[in-house]
Amino acid sequence: SAVRKRLKLPSAHNTVCVDGEEFCECIDSWGYHRMAYPLKGEYCFKGQVNLAMGAHLGYMDRGILASRRVVTVAEGLIVLADVFYGTGSHSYDGYFHFGHKGKAVLSADGLSGPVRVHYQGERAQAQLLALKGTGTLYEAECSPEYNLLLECSCLKVHLEKEGQASFFTVISTAGPEGQEVSAELLSVSRVRSGKFLGPEEAEAVRIIKDKKEYVVIFCHQELISEVDYFTAGGYASYGKTIVCSEECPEGICLQY
Repeated sequence: SAVRKRLKLPSAHNTVCVDGEEFCECIDSWGYHRMAYPLKGEYCFKGQVNLAMGAHLGYMDRGILASRRVVTVAEGLIVLADVFYGTGSHSYDGYFHFGHKGKAVLSADGLSGPVRVHYQGERAQAQLLALKGTGTLYEAECSPEYNLLLECSCLKVHLEKEGQASFFTVISTAGPEGQEVSAELLSVSRVRSGKFLGPEEAEAVRIIKDKKEYVVIFCHQELISEVDYFTAGGYASYGKTIVCSEECPEGICLQY
């Protein structure tokens, strides 16, 4: 049916679509006409600080490689880094579906702040901060069980970009007692030369949750061609994906 096809589309899940096109196409309830070829990425697990990566070739006809890094920074704190390698001008729509048993509310941290959604569930709450793009919250279809159709809140984050593009999303969870969380993008530079790297080379995210600070550095290109450190937010370390904090200022490297 049409409902089954809609629920199986990428836009009905928590992912990013490019130029308004789905990267998988359904032909019926079980079959697909086209499926994106997945590329398995690196992973690294170090207690509460972890990394998982992946990519797909669903937009190669548009000259775009879509990739995602998921970093758990601390208990109840996750950063998603979606990077799209390619050329030309494109539009990007990131989708985030919230549980149907809770209530999601969209707010804004001023004109220059991130898109922020507060989610209140039955026993816990969460905040989602999208650090790039504009956000729209709307009611969408969801099916948590087979043959069960419900409504849920969905956040769509929209971005238009020429050349390489990136999304950064911070997800913070807490119990019923609440939480304080803020996040912002930082520039990254090299320690030895002092040279600042462009956003197509590296970006960093500073998060403050319950008065604790974390800085996550993401390198988007192969930049380690010499012995050098990357620095952002007052922290310096070595690697492609790094999590720094006041408790571990030297940084935890999750990817070399």
